Amino acid sequence: MSNEGRQRNEPGGSDVIQMRSVSKKYRVYYEKSENIKYLIINLLKGKRDRYRDVWALRDITLSVKAGET
Repeated sequence: MSNEGRQRNEPGGSDVIQMRSVSKKYRVYYEKSENIKYLIINLLKGKRDRYRDVWALRDITLSVKAGET
């Protein structure tokens, strides 16, 4: 194998994948609205579906170089 072939497959080359400040948030509801009528009545009463935010990723930075797995 030539040196050129080895260099391309060895880790440490240029970045082939880069992600900066990646975040993903899911909203998990405690109580689901059963239908549109229920939703409208609760909104008029000032009630809203309760939920909590769940972060799957928060401000992740990642780079993968050529040849890395």
